[in-house]
Amino acid sequence: MALVNAGMMTRRRAAQIMGEILPSDPMADVLAITTATGAIRLNSVATAKVGKYDGQPRDAGGKFAEGKAKVDETRKKIVEAAQRNLRDNPGLWRDQTTRGNVGPGKSKCNLFVYEMLAEAGADPGLAHRSTLNSLTGGALGTTYPPTAGDWANRDYDILGWRVLAPNEQPEPGDVVAQKIKFGDASGHVMIVGDGDTFVGTGDQNGPHGSLEQIGRKDYLGPLDDDGKELPHEPLVYRRWVGH
Repeated sequence: MALVNAGMMTRRRAAQIMGEILPSDPMADVLAITTATGAIRLNSVATAKVGKYDGQPRDAGGKFAEGKAKVDETRKKIVEAAQRNLRDNPGLWRDQTTRGNVGPGKSKCNLFVYEMLAEAGADPGLAHRSTLNSLTGGALGTTYPPTAGDWANRDYDILGWRVLAPNEQPEPGDVVAQKIKFGDASGHVMIVGDGDTFVGTGDQNGPHGSLEQIGRKDYLGPLDDDGKELPHEPLVYRRWVGH
């Protein structure tokens, strides 16, 4: 599949986008349709899995086929980046700081995750563009990465990152997220570290937003005044599969 704009185009142009060459008689070749998600071959619609970011190569069994060694190395780099910043820069993503387009008073858990992934070569893309300054605390029209709620939404496509199935176990380098009913945030997102841990922003090592490493658990949020968990949904894990 190749990403193209929705609309009509010649079969030859659609074939070019998909890296195909039409024979001299274009009517004998595969027809193509264009949609908001991309161009797909009509003769493979029955088996094709079409998604917003489903352009990654797959093997005959349908699994992502980008070199496993390269993917594994990238996931290792994600953990290394998170651990290095936990050690050397634990305060850069605190709520009261300005980081990139995100100003003081804003949670930066997703920004920390984004920066670690981008540094490691697993950039999930800048998914949003603000229409109000209050969204990011930055300039009008600035872009920002997937939110914690995006990461925790199983139906939301994130470039290069697939959602783990219920029977799959998280591994170092994965991303874990949870929708939590905060007043000012969509949830919380962290990186899965070594030794069954999560690394990300929190409040155990200083002012809120300081980096921390916690043991794996089923709830990522704080407790309310009564010592109870805030309303939340189950954890969602994602794994890097390559662009």
